[in-house]
Amino acid sequence: MDGLLGIDPDEAATRIARAKTAQLVPAPEFLVGFLSASTVAHWPAPAKIAICLVLHQVGLTEKARLLREAWHKLAPGGELYVADYGEQRSRFMRLLFRLTVQQLDGVHDTQPNADGMLPVLMREAGFGDIREIETFRTPTGTIAILRAGKSDA
Repeated sequence: MDGLLGIDPDEAATRIARAKTAQLVPAPEFLVGFLSASTVAHWPAPAKIAICLVLHQVGLTEKARLLREAWHKLAPGGELYVADYGEQRSRFMRLLFRLTVQQLDGVHDTQPNADGMLPVLMREAGFGDIREIETFRTPTGTIAILRAGKSDA
């Protein structure tokens, strides 16, 4: 399959995604659920996986599990892209992050992101060539776009 595959635990989010992509051919497939080997077992190994604004909302163990699952599902030579709250490098951005995201999602789950742990967790999951390719300062903190590769071997 050369199409798009998506998974999200929020049924409303998947409905919105289906509506926004209805004109695409082939139509993307969306599942309501959590990324796990059993959930996506029937999907082909993708060349690219994107994880967007998920990892800051889950605990350290779940962050690591999701990244391992992505590594296992990704085709050899594939790429992982993570768009999420990353390291909050300035005092001002850290303050904004504390006053917004950490108030909503809790300090325990979000602190590893603020401390810059995502590249470390990506490396531990098996990814290489990990690069921060962009950062965006927002009213709620800095969002980073990270890219990592899975070797061909």
